[in-house]
Amino acid sequence: MVRGPGAMLLMRTEAGVHRLSRISSFGKKEKRHTSFAAVSVQPISSLDEGIRESDVRFEAMCAGGPGGQHMQKNETAIRATHIPTGISAKSQGERSQSSNKKMALKVLATRVADAKTRVVDEGKRKRHSDLPSIQFGNQVRSYVLTPYRLISDLVSGRKTDKVDEVLSGNLSLVRS
Repeated sequence: MVRGPGAMLLMRTEAGVHRLSRISSFGKKEKRHTSFAAVSVQPISSLDEGIRESDVRFEAMCAGGPGGQHMQKNETAIRATHIPTGISAKSQGERSQSSNKKMALKVLATRVADAKTRVVDEGKRKRHSDLPSIQFGNQVRSYVLTPYRLISDLVSGRKTDKVDEVLSGNLSLVRS
């Protein structure tokens, strides 16, 4: 989660596919592995944007994690379901049930707002069929951690070998 003035403006350029190449710490033969992450950037909606808490059903459950002696015994995870749409969101990252409930509500409000936006967008797309279709799969950045260290931004064309700084949040090194 990114907060601050201009956060949405800065982070919306991060939407797309990010590729990471590295040597796996679990592999025996030290082979290079490539992972992909699809990044979607959305502002967190507040509850006053069209979702009422009376329209939400809450379920408490144990958070996921390893079993055995480290098994979660407290029901701190929360699943919030918007009854009119059937959209749900789960939060288990916080230690308390109330914190997870707040986070689940924020995510749920965002998903409901996103669903409403998609309906509006679909209507616009039907009316404007000559517009190019929006497709998933735009690779925006490539991170190579081994055998050399390089980050290439495919949108701006910039490259940097200051991998640790970029991964710590200094995106100005790869964005113009």
